[in-house]
Amino acid sequence: MAIKFFSGIPAVLLPVTLGVFLGTAGAQGAEYPKPPPAEAGTIQRGAKLFRYVCAPCHGKSGRGNGPVSATVKIKPRDFTQGLFNFRSTASGQLPTPEDIARSIVSGFHTTAMPSFRAMSPDDVYAVARYVMTFSSRFADDAEYPLKIVEIPDSIPMTPESLRIGRKLYAKMQCWKCHGTSGRGDGPSAPTLKDEWGHHLIMPDFPNHQVKRVQTPADIYQLLATGMVGGSMPSFLGAMTPEQLWHLSNYVYGLMTGQSMTAAQELPHENPAEQE
Repeated sequence: MAIKFFSGIPAVLLPVTLGVFLGTAGAQGAEYPKPPPAEAGTIQRGAKLFRYVCAPCHGKSGRGNGPVSATVKIKPRDFTQGLFNFRSTASGQLPTPEDIARSIVSGFHTTAMPSFRAMSPDDVYAVARYVMTFSSRFADDAEYPLKIVEIPDSIPMTPESLRIGRKLYAKMQCWKCHGTSGRGDGPSAPTLKDEWGHHLIMPDFPNHQVKRVQTPADIYQLLATGMVGGSMPSFLGAMTPEQLWHLSNYVYGLMTGQSMTAAQELPHENPAEQE
């Protein structure tokens, strides 16, 4: 039944969307066409599930204002603007249905949203398509085709890669928000807000307080696509693929402890001097 996720997508793009859903690399520069309209039964099924499972946090109209939203520190996403952080698509673009499905299945650690891995593929697909009805952007032909961001072959996490990544962490001023040791305590962190005026809580990498990062490839994708609605832009044009991999390895090393020694050596001021 998993093939349901790819219903209506040209066969040439099936490896791309499958890779996105499973968290692997997509094809270089692949274009993702506008999904065909979902069947009425699918939308009805998604609406019923959303009202029961999702609306308490996200609200019946998908604005992130459900009754539970006032009680949680990290606020639920407002779907009406079509802004999604975790995507396989270029900065500023909509997510694919598979991107939304992956978020439903994976959930977000440190937030009120659990994993719905036990939900059937048909149900996940139905909820994903229903979520897409909250924003008119998904129906706008001008938004398509979407561009799938390539995740090239990885670079091994060697001491040399971590050394280069450490320098890039300083050069790109990641420490200003994420802190010198990746604990989310950088000098800019207290002032950061999202598109809706909510205070942004930076991830704590050493303590694994991250929403949805399990591999260096997940970090690469976030660096390449950017956090839409948040404060982190895409670094795709500012860094080479090799640099993105080194930085991804370093951040992942902060999570595993492999980068800790180098992280403690990062200066709190004038990090560009470490370039």
